[in-house]
Amino acid sequence: MTLPLCHLSGNWNRVRLDFSRRFTGRYPWSPLMELHNPAVPPYAKDVDKALVAMKDLGRKARAAGAMTAAIPCNTMHLDKDEFEQATGVEMLDMIAACREKILKRSKEEGRTLRVGITGTRQTMNSYLYHFEGKECVRVVPSEEVQKEIHQIIMDNIKVVPPYFSRRLAEALRRFIEEQEGNLDLIVLGCTDLP
Repeated sequence: MTLPLCHLSGNWNRVRLDFSRRFTGRYPWSPLMELHNPAVPPYAKDVDKALVAMKDLGRKARAAGAMTAAIPCNTMHLDKDEFEQATGVEMLDMIAACREKILKRSKEEGRTLRVGITGTRQTMNSYLYHFEGKECVRVVPSEEVQKEIHQIIMDNIKVVPPYFSRRLAEALRRFIEEQEGNLDLIVLGCTDLP
């Protein structure tokens, strides 16, 4: 039997459970292969080790017949091409889907949007949420706020929802203040953010 979609994860318990719940709730008739390696560190803690593990899981998924992988981790998208090349499995691009929604909103409103990007330090300082035209301007927090948001992610990785983080709310408030309130959207660019 070929299972076209597989869900791959490491020690990202909250994210793993959230993805499974959402997928099976929305597509209860669709088969889903799930491969989970709890020994894999969160991607933001050890990018190299997590990528090796995701490639290993991807090869196993491909051998079992999977054609597409869902890896619900923004930072993992930095290595999307390498993962696909090493495994022969296409990785769903959740970053592109998010960018498309933002660009659609910009077009509907007929103006340039200022989009705040949060997430791991790797994500905030990468090309992942870069916008090519004049529709959107990408804005990242100051180094101090980036450090705080990254630490919030590291501290809350094993939390199971629902949860509210006063620290995150405060960090986002500081980010908005840094921009003098001049943000149209804020991307919570890490699946470990609530």
